[in-house]
Amino acid sequence: MSAMLAQRRRAAAAKAAALAVKAGASAYAVSEKGGGLTYGEVDAEDLLKCVNTFCAPLPDGGFWDLGSGAGSAALAAAHAFDAFAAGSGGVELQPRLHGLAVEARGRLAAWAGADAAGVLDAALAAAAAAAAAADAALDPDATEAAVAAILGRRGLRHALAGVAATSLEGYVSAKAPFARGAFRAEAGAWTRLDGAADADAARADARGRQARRALDELRAGEEPAVEFVEGDLFGAAAVARWRGAAVVLANVLLFGAADKARLAALLGEALRPGAWVLSTAPLADARLARRQEGVHVKTSWTGGAKVDVYQVVGAP
Repeated sequence: MSAMLAQRRRAAAAKAAALAVKAGASAYAVSEKGGGLTYGEVDAEDLLKCVNTFCAPLPDGGFWDLGSGAGSAALAAAHAFDAFAAGSGGVELQPRLHGLAVEARGRLAAWAGADAAGVLDAALAAAAAAAAAADAALDPDATEAAVAAILGRRGLRHALAGVAATSLEGYVSAKAPFARGAFRAEAGAWTRLDGAADADAARADARGRQARRALDELRAGEEPAVEFVEGDLFGAAAVARWRGAAVVLANVLLFGAADKARLAALLGEALRPGAWVLSTAPLADARLARRQEGVHVKTSWTGGAKVDVYQVVGAP
């Protein structure tokens, strides 16, 4: 994955989570405060820096957030690291916060669809420029053939699937009147815009290369599988999902001593040697070796938090 794509995916993940929170008015507002359950999340960008700096090497497995709130950490991690593209997720006890995470995941899928539209639009612009350079007619059949020559038939089908369209003509016609690059399409009449007269073959080639690069990025950026589980992180069903993760985030500042001890023992038992645990409170278990102490991270509450980084070392 290119650095540019990774950066765009991280930004999109963070934005998607933020929009989901905003759509629900506020994660604090929907959080069912009671019994010590108070909303709070570690900043996604600081979390990614922490993983990148301290969690190496990464074993096989995904990223799991135990107490995932609105989903920002799990979504950002799964999109920023190839290693987390499969088998990542979060567990959240509060149903309404779990709903915000699911909504954030949906918004991210919509963003991926927008990328597919960008591929098609770049290819359409290249086809229009080539037609203008050759002073050729522009019609649905000729344009689809030109776009298929640029992207390949499989690439064209891939991009169309990303925008839920069955044909290029359908994609364009659904937006009529529709202007992209150097042509306009209205009800089957596809014509070049006046500004297309200066198009040349070199410009057409450049736009074609741009479209193919965009297609490569789209293929490289297939939507990661991020699973959100509603339930108790100690429950058998939830543990079965995050058992074997490569990295676990445990935001447990408000856990009592008994629950921290219970979680530490469970992490040591459920995770393979070499896995990493990022915790906002000290964890004591002979199978968890503390590799870094007191890493400051921003949080949704004032003042931030200190994260300890542990690595699972096996049976005591």
